[in-house]
Amino acid sequence: MRNLYLTARGAIKMNDNNEPVYESSSRCAIDSVYLINEPTHVIYNTSKKRIELDAQKGDILIKFYDSTFETPIVIVDNKEWADNIIKYNEEEQRRAERWAAEKVANEKESTKFNSDIQ
Repeated sequence: MRNLYLTARGAIKMNDNNEPVYESSSRCAIDSVYLINEPTHVIYNTSKKRIELDAQKGDILIKFYDSTFETPIVIVDNKEWADNIIKYNEEEQRRAERWAAEKVANEKESTKFNSDIQ
């Protein structure tokens, strides 16, 4: 197995054999990523064709921006990626809850300050 070295920003630095490595020319190729929560039949209509895929719980559905991809949606079965999505969503929820709690606290402080002035 050969190694592929990436930078923190995702750029490919080199590989073991100094061979060319395919890299998407578009940094925004992925439009949406969905974690499938139950067995699902996915139907996606483009102007040129209809795509139907079956996804299982834990699969990842990826939709691409660029309509020139032969298949603009794909299903990926990767536990590590799914776990990362779950952890990210949990952290986003914690951030939203902290933000809401801080907003309520700030509003109470502002209300107290305004009543003290009057």
